[in-house]
Amino acid sequence: MILAFYDDVRRITIESDVQINTCFYKKNELVNVETYERDGRIINVYISPTFKPHEEYTLSVNGTSVFVEMRGIVKKTWFKETYRYDGRLGNWVENNTTHFAVYAPTTSKVSVLMNEQRYLMFRDATGVHHLELEGNFHGQAYLYEVVRYNKVKLTTDPYAKASVANREASVVVDESQIVKAKRDFVEHKNPIIAEMSVRDFSMDPEVPFSQRGKFLGMLESHGNYGFAHILDLGVTHVQLMPINDFATVNELNPTESYNWGYDPMQYLALEGSYSSNVHNPLQGINDLVQVVNAYHGKNIGVNVDVVFNHVYEVENHPFHILAPYYYFRYTRDYYLSNGSFCGNEVASEMPMARKHIIDACVHFVDWFAVDGYRFDLMGLLDIETMNELSAAVRELNPNTMIYGEGWRMPTVHKPSECATIDNAHKMKTIGFFNDTYRDSIGGRVNGETSSILMLHDQDGSICSLMNGNHNFPVPPEQSINYVECHDNYTLADRIAMHRLSPHDAQRITRVVIASKGIPFIQIGQTFFRNKKGDGNSYQSSDEVNRINWSMLDAYKDMNDDLSKWIHWRRDVDQSYGVCYHYGNIEIK
Repeated sequence: MILAFYDDVRRITIESDVQINTCFYKKNELVNVETYERDGRIINVYISPTFKPHEEYTLSVNGTSVFVEMRGIVKKTWFKETYRYDGRLGNWVENNTTHFAVYAPTTSKVSVLMNEQRYLMFRDATGVHHLELEGNFHGQAYLYEVVRYNKVKLTTDPYAKASVANREASVVVDESQIVKAKRDFVEHKNPIIAEMSVRDFSMDPEVPFSQRGKFLGMLESHGNYGFAHILDLGVTHVQLMPINDFATVNELNPTESYNWGYDPMQYLALEGSYSSNVHNPLQGINDLVQVVNAYHGKNIGVNVDVVFNHVYEVENHPFHILAPYYYFRYTRDYYLSNGSFCGNEVASEMPMARKHIIDACVHFVDWFAVDGYRFDLMGLLDIETMNELSAAVRELNPNTMIYGEGWRMPTVHKPSECATIDNAHKMKTIGFFNDTYRDSIGGRVNGETSSILMLHDQDGSICSLMNGNHNFPVPPEQSINYVECHDNYTLADRIAMHRLSPHDAQRITRVVIASKGIPFIQIGQTFFRNKKGDGNSYQSSDEVNRINWSMLDAYKDMNDDLSKWIHWRRDVDQSYGVCYHYGNIEIK
């Protein structure tokens, strides 16, 4: 197989498994400037004419016609600056006209397929393809048809705010027909976050939830279970694990498989399996609005977990179909960079990738009045994107919380430009999960214990940690203090490993609540929730992941005690000093 790539201005790279003898563009033989082998393939670099990225070109290589693919050229500075667009993308309706706009800079022909009709789009100088159709097509399904190198590919719209089940098509949404969530949440001075999965919350078969695994299940109370527990607990915010569309749950039959949702495919459309009626593409929007309004009505904020660091698969993702090689990071040899350990990384530093991330976050604040974002593997995103995003969402809601995992990952991106804990001083408005605190107070995430896990503060180290004095390069107001989240073992499972008691878990959680910084717990942590010893349950069964609400009764005293601590912490003056001494927390 012979492949040709336009990798730089006047540079063509040809990869083949045979020796290249001749290479012509039209009637001109190209000059070879470099030849080498890589992974059993022969690589030849040629000087070429200057090509226009959106037009198609063929070479005659060893007498065979070969298309030239636009590859490395899309990463060059001139390309990034020439082919960028600050306007609106996706679909929208204005003045009884339905608009479509999609970024596809290296494609000359994109069409909208809708109602068994094909509408050719107009390409502008920035690489955006536009279409205006007279009429309001609210609720209509559509796809983009991309023609490139004599191949036809269909794809959804990466900016679509709704889609048919399992991403079969995107859907037009007239914003004027959407009732948005109310922004009536009163900000708490001391946020306390409880993480939860929409699905896990209402899957206990012993509790008669009518909306199992759905957004609306978050509103059901059954005695002291469900929503009633959130209200009793006293937390200021819930943090929802990913709610935008993800890949590996069949939305038409969700119970046949399980996944946390860290396998994203659409960033603006909601996960269909959480909708009360997946056959109505707009129902999920209405359901989430109803949930946010109800939580805001009880003065509880709603944060969402976002996964912008990678996508589930590259080859069939709209990003790659519409703009190949643009949205992802690659090594010098054009292998996908894999700092996420999920096969790819989104190149957040690329102007249109940055725009997409920011636009998606602004959308969720605008339509759903979300109160904060938790960024999965935030250290793979770039600092400029995070700071611009922070400013953009806070124009709508100045109190928006932004925090994430600032771990340093093995990415090809420059370490000095990554949104890692090491660079926290460059991101003053963003919080970071404190792994130093986590490992010291709760033991390491792989289940290993530590001397502090048993809370014997003989050297004063716990007091120091609780007062924000630790080897962690952020001040307390940027520190997310936690010992348990969806990842790794629950605290209850770690306690069981080391043959400690539920009372030890209770004391550890007290420390988390009382420490200076932002306390973070997982739903069920206050009543000794476990996952049956599963340290990575991202695709395990509902039986492993769901909340067993009867545990709330079994560990009522523990939950009541920690709820009192949460209510105290919610209203306390953060100027207090804290000391832990042999099982007792002293507030000074």
